[in-house]
Amino acid sequence: MKTLRSRPRVPSLFRTVAIVLFLAFVLSIFHFANIRSGHSPRPNPKPDPEPELPTENNFTNEDVEGLTSRIRVLVPKGGHTFQQLKQLESTWKPKTNATAPLTVIILYVSEHGLERQLRSIAEQSARPRAVWIITPDNAAKAAANRVVRGLGNDPVIVHTTEDDHLGPFAWLKLAQHVTTEHIVLLDNGVVPGLNYFANMLRVANVPVYSGAVIGSMGTVISKEQNLRLTCFFDHTHGDRPNHDGGTDSILPEKSRPVDMINHVWFLRKQWISLLLKENRPDAYKLPLSFFISFALKYQANIPSFVIPTALTDANSWGDVRHGPIQGATCGILKRELATNVVWKKYLDRGYPLVTQQKIWNQVTTRVATFAIDGIRQARALVPLICKMSRVRETDTHVVVTGIGRGLDRGEMKKLIDKHSSLCSSINIYDLDVLDGPHFGLPVEDIVNIVTQIEHGLTRIMQYTKPQVIIYIKEEEEDSYGTQGFAEAASKFAESAGIIAIPSTHIPHVMWIPDLPIRALKQWNTPQVQVHIITQKRVESLKRLMKSVATAYYLGDKVSLTINMDRSADQPTIEYSRAFKWLHGEKHVHFRVVQGGLLPAVAEAYYPAHDEDYGVVLEDDVELSPFWYVWTKYTILKYRHATAREVTQRMFGVSFYGQKAMELPLPGRIYFSPDQALEGYPFPSRTPYLCQVPCSWGAVYFPEIWREFHDYLLVRIEDWNTLKFQNVTIPWSRSNKWRASWKKFLIELTYLRGYVMLYPNFEEFASFSNNHAEIGEHMHLKPGKVYNVTIFQVPLMQNDVILQQLPKGSLPSYKELPILDLWGNVTSSDEIIERGNALHANISLCSIPDELTYDPQDLLCIDEDEKARVIEEARIQAKKEARMYRKFKAELLAKASATVKHEPSPTTTSEQSTNTVILEDVDVDVD
Repeated sequence: MKTLRSRPRVPSLFRTVAIVLFLAFVLSIFHFANIRSGHSPRPNPKPDPEPELPTENNFTNEDVEGLTSRIRVLVPKGGHTFQQLKQLESTWKPKTNATAPLTVIILYVSEHGLERQLRSIAEQSARPRAVWIITPDNAAKAAANRVVRGLGNDPVIVHTTEDDHLGPFAWLKLAQHVTTEHIVLLDNGVVPGLNYFANMLRVANVPVYSGAVIGSMGTVISKEQNLRLTCFFDHTHGDRPNHDGGTDSILPEKSRPVDMINHVWFLRKQWISLLLKENRPDAYKLPLSFFISFALKYQANIPSFVIPTALTDANSWGDVRHGPIQGATCGILKRELATNVVWKKYLDRGYPLVTQQKIWNQVTTRVATFAIDGIRQARALVPLICKMSRVRETDTHVVVTGIGRGLDRGEMKKLIDKHSSLCSSINIYDLDVLDGPHFGLPVEDIVNIVTQIEHGLTRIMQYTKPQVIIYIKEEEEDSYGTQGFAEAASKFAESAGIIAIPSTHIPHVMWIPDLPIRALKQWNTPQVQVHIITQKRVESLKRLMKSVATAYYLGDKVSLTINMDRSADQPTIEYSRAFKWLHGEKHVHFRVVQGGLLPAVAEAYYPAHDEDYGVVLEDDVELSPFWYVWTKYTILKYRHATAREVTQRMFGVSFYGQKAMELPLPGRIYFSPDQALEGYPFPSRTPYLCQVPCSWGAVYFPEIWREFHDYLLVRIEDWNTLKFQNVTIPWSRSNKWRASWKKFLIELTYLRGYVMLYPNFEEFASFSNNHAEIGEHMHLKPGKVYNVTIFQVPLMQNDVILQQLPKGSLPSYKELPILDLWGNVTSSDEIIERGNALHANISLCSIPDELTYDPQDLLCIDEDEKARVIEEARIQAKKEARMYRKFKAELLAKASATVKHEPSPTTTSEQSTNTVILEDVDVDVD
């Protein structure tokens, strides 16, 4: 091959070199003809027909995802100097007499400087496999060909394009046909140093830079100072860096990220398809430098990096021309920015700049991203966005879908400013989704809309790296935003909490900013199941079910089970079957053997895992619309925002604000949290912890309910047989209760020092109310008047949770007051000590050092003593059986004698009476 030369070769070598070059020339003709045609060599090769620009319709989002999944995006921390870069291991190694896997594309503007460009390319230490010159028309093509011919028969191909509206972007259409792994795009007149390609090939194949656009000249845009530009040279050529209004020009000592590469772009061939994805008509009006970096960053999160050169070695420079040519770049870009409406529009969409990302990475500990589709969603979310933005060290990002969906970045900013001047710095991005006939899209093009939203939001979140993602969960037919948001958010499920809430529920989750990120990441972790216990009170059941159905569930799925005992009446059965449940799975259970309330409650709920929470409700209970809001908030606060070892003795959360204490021995007494806490340093409206379990509406925690279940099994077995275990709670009325599941739970809470959280709002406003209707544990005695108002409390109908909580949020666990079984203020250490004292009296096992939620240590008895009692019971049973048989024989003998001596028919009535008596006592005895 005859190479391009800038000076004559040594005469003595002329013959040898001529032969070699002639052979190389023939091979090069074959090679480049093959590139253009894809077939066997042909004479007088001509450029291929210009391909059509791909569109969204023939390049799918799956193609992009498949491509980006193979791109490594590793940003080096702190950057590398030129010498450090040379020490990094690269997968590309230069080979003797071999061309580099590189195609150079020159953007031709004029003949001036083209010859120098071509000579520099020909003499590169890493010679490219192909050189293409892209010209705008046939006249330019002819001029370029004259320059090429003047340098000899060289492997340079001149292409032309007639797409005037694309301008310098016409090269994209042809670049698809490049066959090499790498592409170097050269601006008009740029003259690279002789080692530039080799140096950049090395860096491009170093792992930390293999997923980045690289070059030695670039620009950073700062929004903080009215769009100030900072340009990076690769040398100064003896001139000082430029500093003028709104621009800086400096030399980079280390590699660093930039918003755009200037003059020389080092790309991978596979990225051309990503550039083509940014196919909006106005995109081609952007500066080429910004377009390349923006499109690759937006489409595939591919960053742009400026690579330093050796200041004293011109062969390492990206452009060896006089320094002020580079220095003028900033001024040119500044002037274009002032006049280029499209460029301003793209920046106004909220394109994340490297200066912003640096601030986010250095300052913040929380990153929240809100996704909004349309003005209605924006109005619903603005209060929450503003509150989130005011949380210390929180980066708040808002992504809107654009004017085509009813809301652009400017309108979003107006809504935030109108809501409150206290809203802190909020970053807003505009996806500018194309939607509707006026954008040239068919109305029914749903897939396209969802794909645009999903793709755009994904790219934005790749910049912002959110820890929590919040969006509106719409149920309407036009829920394209929800679909797109959900698909994008799912890609970040391992690193971020995903919160999707119906718009009407947003006012009831204003406590979200109060929770730490570790709790918000667990938003979807807790699972709540509701169990209804019913039998023959269908009207009561209807009242309860109406209150359950109309609650705010925040977009969560909640399972519902209706449990009916054997004696349930037909109206109750029919209503239970027909009831429609819209918030999750529904189940109906019907017992075939009458069990009563104790087994009904104990068997209703059994947790499958440690995030499976149970709500057990009798049918005379009624709920507030905000019971689930209270449940969600408290579980996230005390189970996920607080270290589990701190709250390990908390066994549930009550919905009911108790106004009576039922366990004092003299009888039930009035209770007021205000009076109980008087004189103590607690806010008057603080929730409190209490050892008393609530049976009138509460959510129970899985670990302790499982322990209670195991404890109950053993206690009931003993209760029904030997009554060997004597668990007596000091000074508690519950010791006298029979067949009560709550009696046994009180035993467990006392022994372990367990506590339940209770609400404490004004006037006893609660999330559940007990109507105290006649049932298994509420008996009607003739002539007695029942004052049920002692049980009843007002349901919270308006959400005043944050309004009445101390400082507008749930207190930390250690700030909560603790009350014992009788409503007295105490401490955790005190109630644990009391339980340990009883433990020592009823169990032979030692108290474990740590909670294991296993009741076995509470149930250890003397086996020898147990055997003695069992034997005494067996002997006593035999004795009683003998006595019974003797008694039975005497009765039979007496009856027989009566029949013998008085055979008159008048004895029939007496005989019948005796028979009934016998039948009443005639039972089998083991």
